[in-house]
Amino acid sequence: MADDFFLDLDKFRAFSRSLGDAGFDLQDAHQKLAGVLDQYKGCWGDDEIGKGFQKNYYGDSESLQKGAGAAGTGIVETARGSLKAAKNLAELDEDAARKLDGRFKSR
Repeated sequence: MADDFFLDLDKFRAFSRSLGDAGFDLQDAHQKLAGVLDQYKGCWGDDEIGKGFQKNYYGDSESLQKGAGAAGTGIVETARGSLKAAKNLAELDEDAARKLDGRFKSR
């Protein structure tokens, strides 16, 4: 077990903001992908080959769309949680410093 703990809050906040940006980028890419897939849905025809393609393709396409959407949302939420954790850690650190300061000043 570690004897001490250090977190560079400024770098952690910067990381969290970058992570959030990446999540929003993934959400944007997901929306574009969904638009393109919807635009060309069914373009393979209704013959036997087209129906076979649709049968094999459609499930994977739906899974990809759901997964990409969920991943983007998850990354954004993780970033928000990280920023909240950074704020809480900073407040906890400041509170501990005030308490220690008070102990040493009273001696």
